[in-house]
Amino acid sequence: MVSSGGQGCMKRVVAFVDVRTAEGDEAGVIFSDMLRSLGARVISRLTDNVTHVIYKSGRQTTLSWWRRQDEETRPFIVGIGWVTKSKEKGEKLDEGAFAVNVEDEDVFSKVSKRERMQEAC
Repeated sequence: MVSSGGQGCMKRVVAFVDVRTAEGDEAGVIFSDMLRSLGARVISRLTDNVTHVIYKSGRQTTLSWWRRQDEETRPFIVGIGWVTKSKEKGEKLDEGAFAVNVEDEDVFSKVSKRERMQEAC
């Protein structure tokens, strides 16, 4: 029997990826590629169609958008571990174990790219 490697296990997932490095640089491409390889649709803008937000050190606007969504229908907001472990297991894992606690996200302590560049001078 040949394993599908999880191909298609996320065919109902519509994901928005907001993953950044500690310095604030975009780092979501690898996770977008993983999601696509599992059958997910990855979109570049937050819309009502989003079922999952993949988030790590992301933008304040992403969290603000998520908080404005109706609690009954808001998408899952999960960390990158959900993507990597789902890929590893070859199946869509339960989002609860990978949920991002948005209350713990201290967006005001993040230094902007402009501030970092000014500090370097």
